Formats: sequence, C-alpha cells, structure tokens
Amino acid sequence: MNNYLYYETPASEFQKHYNDFKFPFESQVITTLLPKNIAVIRSIATLALTGLVCFSLATPIFCWPIAIAGTAYAGWTIYSHLCSKDPLVEAFYKIAGGKDKFEQLPEIQLEQKTGEKLSVTIGNLKWNELEHSIAKAKTLDGRNILIVKGLTRYDQGTCNVKGTLAFVEKLGPYDVPRSMTHVHELVYSIMFAILPPLKANTFGRCLESSHFKLSHKSVSTECFVSSSISGQTANELAAQVALLQKTDASPTA
Repeated sequence: MNNYLYYETPASEFQKHYNDFKFPFESQVITTLLPKNIAVIRSIATLALTGLVCFSLATPIFCWPIAIAGTAYAGWTIYSHLCSKDPLVEAFYKIAGGKDKFEQLPEIQLEQKTGEKLSVTIGNLKWNELEHSIAKAKTLDGRNILIVKGLTRYDQGTCNVKGTLAFVEKLGPYDVPRSMTHVHELVYSIMFAILPPLKANTFGRCLESSHFKLSHKSVSTECFVSSSISGQTANELAAQVALLQKTDASPTA
C-alpha cells in the first residue's frame, strides 16, 4: 500500500474516490490561533488606544461606550487566542478520527536545534525518507504539528507533485522565514499585532517548490509550513485515514 496520502484532488472528483465518506468539514479555511506574544501585544495595544481615546475626549458620555468596547475587544482577544481550543488542533483530531486516534499516530522526533527556525527543521525532512503517510510531531515549546507525506492525484503540467505538508499549532514569525527581510521578528510581531487590518494567523509559508528532471523523468516537490488548512484538504485527508482504519490498516502503511 502507498505510504502517502493524496491531496488537491478536485472537488468534482471527491465522490468518485470517497463515495461512502461523510465529510466532517465545511468549505471554509481552518486557521490556528495567534501566538501568545501577538495576542498579548494586540490586547495591550487595544487597552492603550482605548485609554488614549477616552483621555482625549474627556467626556464621560462618549468615553464609557468606547472604554467598554475596547475592554471587551481586548478581553475577547485574550480569551479567544489564549484560553479557547485551537481550531487547527481540533481539525487534527477530526482528521485522525478523534483525539485518542490522533495521540496514537506515529510521532516524528524533529531534530530542531535551540534557536533554529521550525521552517529549517521541516525543510530538512526528505519526502522519500518519510516512513509514514501521516504523523504527529511537537515543536520545542510543545505545540502540535500534523505532518503529511502527500502526492497530488492529478498531473500538474508534467508530473504529480510530492508534497511535505506541516500544519502547525500557533505558527508564528519566529518559526518561518521573514516576509519582511529587513524587519526583526519582534518588530514584525508588534506590527502584525497592532496595524490594521487585524488579521488571523497568516504566518504559513511555502518553504520549497521545485521542478526538475531526473533520469529523463520529471519530478516536482513542494514543502509547506502552514498555519491553516482548507476544508477540502482536511476532508480529503480524513477520508483516506478513515478508509485505512476501516480496512484495519494503519495510516502509516
């Protein structure tokens, strides 16, 4: 049996390949929460701005609604990103068939060095050397990762694409290459936290995408560190894991 999972199958082909599976995910993108430092910065900035606006108005009739709204938003930011369940991790559980089955997935011991970006560690994983089609891993600070050894089902130009997909809980700017190379991660974190539009977690990165010929055979590879997963991709992975479990096969087979 193949030791990879298919991904990016066109939605129109889902019923052909996964006819008996009831898809657990809606079509929207499932995004991980913000890293702790960004959530805290955003909350503090909201309170500071609220206080500044109230001080400048110096009129209680206008100040109270603004103060209540600002405090509520700061509180909601703290609760939603620090105290609530992470939607991406909950998606991991659904893909695996439940939290217990997620915990039973094979675990990849990442060789991440102290101070090394997670993207470097993930980028060092070799598709051909991955033993499992789907596995879990942990960052140095204990965040969950779902790693998929994937293959696109249909020819994209000249060949199928071998993809290493890492979906990471609370992915942050310290984990990935800088999108603004001249700005330090701390400065970028503050900018991301306080400058509009106040985004959800968008720190996912394509680490590598290549196309080359090897012995007259075309080869395409890609590697992603992702802060989100589309409902379609999550459904496709869940369907294949469920099929393997139904046939008493391990997802690692």
